[in-house]
Amino acid sequence: LSNDEFPDRSRVSPMKIVYRMDMKLVGANAVRPAGQDQLTVYSNYYLGHCPDGITYVPSYASIVYPDVYDNIDLLYTLKSGRVKYAFHVRPGGDVSDIRMRFEGATHFGVDDSGQLTVYSPQGEIREQKPISWQDDGTSVVSSFRVWNDIVGFDVEEYDRNQTLILDPWAIY
Repeated sequence: LSNDEFPDRSRVSPMKIVYRMDMKLVGANAVRPAGQDQLTVYSNYYLGHCPDGITYVPSYASIVYPDVYDNIDLLYTLKSGRVKYAFHVRPGGDVSDIRMRFEGATHFGVDDSGQLTVYSPQGEIREQKPISWQDDGTSVVSSFRVWNDIVGFDVEEYDRNQTLILDPWAIY
């Protein structure tokens, strides 16, 4: 259309490009997530197929996927307005079981500082070198490990009678 035929361009929204990349847990157990630390706020959803809405849906400070691998939980939390994840390796769990595949990534790698960078056609996600510790607060040296198209963790020795927390921090 010419400008004369379509004079009101303010009604035309610009095209937005959306790209999806999924972090898949390779070999994980099928589990059901559970909310932890219920908040006092709730959400209401009003959808075309549900005229009365879905109301009073509870909100939680974190969501746990228990035993995504044997004796390993995946915990999602909201920190500083951003969603982050951490793995909790309980006694009997094996860090080498944690294997992540980033579907939709073009490539990825770990730099000299230990940062994992996952590239896509729309940009990159950088995950800082994981900070890891045991239940008693003892720091444990850990790093990302990449082989083929899988990302996992290398961890120095720690007390396997305690829970180990592996806590990367993603930057988009």
